[in-house]
Amino acid sequence: GRLRRAIKKAGSDDLFVLLDAKKKYIPRESRLYIRKIALMAILANDTNFIVDNDASYLLNRGSSSSLVRVEVPGGTIIDEVARVIKMSARDLKKLNIHYRYNFTNPFRKKTYLYIPYEKKRLFAKNFDPKRAKKVLKHRVYIVKKGDSLYKIAKKFHTSYKDIKRYNKLSSNNLRIGKKLLIPLLKKNRRYKRRSVYIVKSGDTLSSISNRYNVSIKRLMSYNSLKSSFLKPGKKLVIP
Repeated sequence: GRLRRAIKKAGSDDLFVLLDAKKKYIPRESRLYIRKIALMAILANDTNFIVDNDASYLLNRGSSSSLVRVEVPGGTIIDEVARVIKMSARDLKKLNIHYRYNFTNPFRKKTYLYIPYEKKRLFAKNFDPKRAKKVLKHRVYIVKKGDSLYKIAKKFHTSYKDIKRYNKLSSNNLRIGKKLLIPLLKKNRRYKRRSVYIVKSGDTLSSISNRYNVSIKRLMSYNSLKSSFLKPGKKLVIP
């Protein structure tokens, strides 16, 4: 309540403003208390500090549990690392809360994970960076009417379970307009470049454009089509 009144008086919720000793928006005792809370919040989110200073208690784990930082390629799936070091994926993610999703930054060549020290030998023995399952990058997809996790997964040549896990969905229900993160795995690279569709009887440019979320104009341009007439058996390149 005191902090709420101070914010109203200062016209700001910026801590640098509220903790001003001269303005005294907040009593001295409270200012010191807030500084402690802010400091602990910063330290608890600085994994390098935790490891370098043997402060694993900040992760709500026993102080005897030490961590080590290991290098992995960008886009490495955290579940994959957990599997090779024979560790629960859930526990490994708790040690790597700086990653929002189930994979390391796919846009960097080298990334890092924190693992228990006693798992270091297993990691060195079993983890092969060249054969590791990786995410190349991701795409944001906006849910449309009639969509389902299964349909979306089929469209992007991935697993509906992966989409559900990466977006932390508790059920299969989708809301129209919701943004989904679609992980494009290494095995899906053919979709990243292009895919080929063979025209079937009853197909139209409109139905194909809707299916692949590509405009009719782009489909015609990409395939050098002069009219919208499609012959069954014709191969269309889908950008």
